[in-house]
Amino acid sequence: MNQTLWIRILRRILLPIIFMLLIFAGKALAADYTQDLYAHGERGWGETSGTEAIPGPTIYLNQGDTITLIFTATDNNTYHNWFLDLNNNSVMNTWEPRSNSFITIAGDGVYVGMKAAAKVKWGKDSLAGKTVAVQGAGKVAYYLMKHLKEEGARLITCDIDAEKVKRAVDEVGATSVAPEAIYDSQADIFAPCALGAILNDDTIARLKVGIVAGGANNQLAEERHGVAIETKGILYCPDYVINGGGVINVYGELQGWTMERAKRKAQEIYDTILRVFQIAAREKIPSYQAADRLAEERIKSVVALKRMWVAGDR
Repeated sequence: MNQTLWIRILRRILLPIIFMLLIFAGKALAADYTQDLYAHGERGWGETSGTEAIPGPTIYLNQGDTITLIFTATDNNTYHNWFLDLNNNSVMNTWEPRSNSFITIAGDGVYVGMKAAAKVKWGKDSLAGKTVAVQGAGKVAYYLMKHLKEEGARLITCDIDAEKVKRAVDEVGATSVAPEAIYDSQADIFAPCALGAILNDDTIARLKVGIVAGGANNQLAEERHGVAIETKGILYCPDYVINGGGVINVYGELQGWTMERAKRKAQEIYDTILRVFQIAAREKIPSYQAADRLAEERIKSVVALKRMWVAGDR
C-alpha cells in the first residue's frame, strides 16, 4: 500500500474515529447503553469500493445526552456522513438521525467562485453561453452542473462511473467525452471536480480554456504548475478557496447554523476569489501564491484582534 493511500486512510477514517472516541470516552463507564455509529456512502469509506455501510466507533450514551452528527468529508466522488443505526441493521433508514450533507453547498461555492473568475477574465460574471468542461460527474460536480445549466452554459463532462455520466447527460444535457479527452475539450472553463494533481506539464499544455475553476482538492501536481498555467494565460482559481463550501457547512454545523445560513456564507466565496485576484495583480504573483497571502493576512488580523482583546481585558 503506497504512502498516498495510507494518508487518505488516516485522514478519512482514523482521525474522525479518534475524534469521536475522545468526545465520548469520558462517558463510557457511566453509560446507560451503547450505540453503533456507521459511516454511509455510495462507495463507503475511502478506498472501500462498493460497500454500503461500514461500522464506525461505538459511542456510549446516557439518557438525555445530545449528539451532534457532523458530515466529515467528500473526496473523489465519495461522500460520507454519520448516522445512528437505531435498529442495528447497518442501513441508514430515512427516519434515523444523520448528519447533513454539504454537497450542495460545496457545489454552490464552486459555482459562485467560477462566476467571480469570469468577471475578472471577461469583465462580467455571466456564464450564459460559456462552455464548461467538468472533470467528474459526482455529487459536487452534479450540483455545479445544475447551476450552470440553469444559467445557460454548455456542458462537457466525463467520469469513470458510466451511471454518473448518464445522469449528467440525461438531466443537465451534458455532452460526454472519454476521461482522458476532457483536457483536449474546446471550452471556456475547465472545472476539475474529481482527482487531485491533474494540472501537470502534459495536461496544462493541452488545455484550451481561459479559466480553471473546480472543486477537486490539490489540483496542482507541483507548485510550479501554478506558474505554468498562468504563463499560458489561464486564470486559475486556487482549489482550497473555491472549494471551501464544504468546510463552511461543517463549521456551520458545529456552530449550530441553519442550512440557509451556511449557504449564504458560501456565497462569500465570490468576493474571496475576487480578492485573491486583486492581490495577485497588485503584487504580480500567481493566484495560488495570492491565496496563501490572503490567508496569512487574515491570520495576522485575527491575532491582532486577540492581542487587542487581551490588552483591553487587563
